[in-house]
Order: sequence, then structure tokens, then C-alpha cells
Amino acid sequence: MKIVRTHNINYPQDVVLHKNNYPIVVTGSGTIPVLCLGIGTLSQHSLSSRFRETFKIYSSDFYWVNGNQPITLSKLTIKQICMDIIETARQLKLKNYILLGHSVFGGLAIEVAKYQDPQLAGVIGIGATPGWDEKIIQFKNDYFDKHACDYRKNRFQQLQEKYQTIKNEGESLGSINAYYAESPKYFANDVSRNEILELWKGVECNDAVINHLFENLLVKYRFAENIEKVNVPVIIAGGRKDYDSVPLEIWKQFPTPKFFKLLDCGEVGHWPHLEDPETFDNGIEAWVEKAGFKYNA
Repeated sequence: MKIVRTHNINYPQDVVLHKNNYPIVVTGSGTIPVLCLGIGTLSQHSLSSRFRETFKIYSSDFYWVNGNQPITLSKLTIKQICMDIIETARQLKLKNYILLGHSVFGGLAIEVAKYQDPQLAGVIGIGATPGWDEKIIQFKNDYFDKHACDYRKNRFQQLQEKYQTIKNEGESLGSINAYYAESPKYFANDVSRNEILELWKGVECNDAVINHLFENLLVKYRFAENIEKVNVPVIIAGGRKDYDSVPLEIWKQFPTPKFFKLLDCGEVGHWPHLEDPETFDNGIEAWVEKAGFKYNA
């Protein structure tokens, strides 16, 4: 698994949220601004050099990681996450920007779009899910049981059993150990723990914040609700072997925005932009051209 290491990184400023300063990382030579939602380092690591020729990528890890200033959990709601992203775009003075989110952060990107920031031009959701409640989780588990091959299911079971022997109390789904244990659902092909470590280099999730997101917020929320409020183009890129979010199948069960596209990236998993960047980039570039986004040159 090839991890893109970014060069020519720019740190133009910090943004201030909840009286805390969060550094912004900027890469890319493109003229279309993209603001990453969630753990920005993972997006910076996994998006291709070609992607950076079309887009200028703005990101931060915000309060999702250790090392950055934390947020009081009682203040962290779905609405507050959305407001923080819109405020970040305002402080950066982004115009006609695209919001990008991976996995549940792709769903959160759609949620942000419901607030109709006049400067938001579109949403890219990679492996994005319409929610994370019990019924959606059951759909995903059933899909895995029905469609995954025996080798994948056996490997998943073996990794899960091993993980239970080393799991630390309070460890979140964003930890290295947990992510590796779930890797048969995330990647089309086997990956090693060292490859996960390489992808996560420089990232140490704040387990308390990640657990709060999954256990207290997402279980009560569906991004697909009130979807008609989204008035910008949305593209969801997914792989046929994404057994975590199952985006190519699960979005068929829910209403979608008026300007909505599912991008089938083929025989890849939860990271189509990393596993098959050419197919992903081709699809995104075609979407950009059709949508006619205004450049911020």
C-alpha cells in the first residue's frame, strides 16, 4: 500500500475554535480549495499527487488527536462539529470550496452542507456512510456475512480474537490496534500492521473524543435525514469491497441530495483514493468538470 508523503507543506495560520488554536496544513498547487473534515493528516497522507494538481488541500486534526488542544465533551455535538467547520472556512476566507470527508466524516460533510454556507460549492464523501445507528450497523454486518469470502471472514475473526487479548481500556476505533483488527473490512487486500502505522504516522487519536463521537453522537443520528436541505453537488466514492461502510449499497436504501452521484471505484475497499488513486482521481475530475466549479485562482 503506497502512502503519499506530502512535500511543500504550508502552515498559513491557525484557526481559533472554542478559544483553542488549531494549526492548518495546506498542500497542493491546484486552484480549487478543498477543506478536509476530521483527521486531516490521514487525508493528506492518502490523497494522490495528481489530486493535489487539481485541488489545494486545507486540513487540520483539530480536537480529534492528542497533542492538539482538547474540547470539552459536553460541547461536542453534531451541530457544533458542523459550525466549527463552517467557522474554519470563514477564518481561512475560502470561497467556492469543496468539503471532503472520509468514512463517518464524509457523512458529517453532508451534514455541514445542510447549513447552506454560501461559500460551499460541493461535497466529496469517501467511503461515506448515511449514519451509524444500530439498523445501519446491522445492515453492514449482514452484508459482510453474506458477501465476504471465507478467507476474509476468517482473517477478520482471527484479528478480532487477537485484539481482545491486547485491547486497552477506553481504546477507540481510531487506535492502531483497533484499526488493524478491523482491516479486513477496510481494505480489499491484506495489509500489515506496519502499513497501518505508516498511514497513521503522526496521528494519535484522542480516544475520549472519538469514543464520544461514536458512542454518544452517531448512534442517535442519521446524516440522510433532511437530506433535501443539501443544495450543492455531492459525490460519494466507494469500493465494492468496502465492508465497513458499504457505501455503494447502503446509499440505495436512503434518500439522497438532488445533485448526488455514487462513484464506483471498483474492487477496492474503504480507501479507494489510496487503493486505486487513478480510478478515484478520474472520477473526481469528471465530476468537477460536469459540476462546473468556479476556480479560486
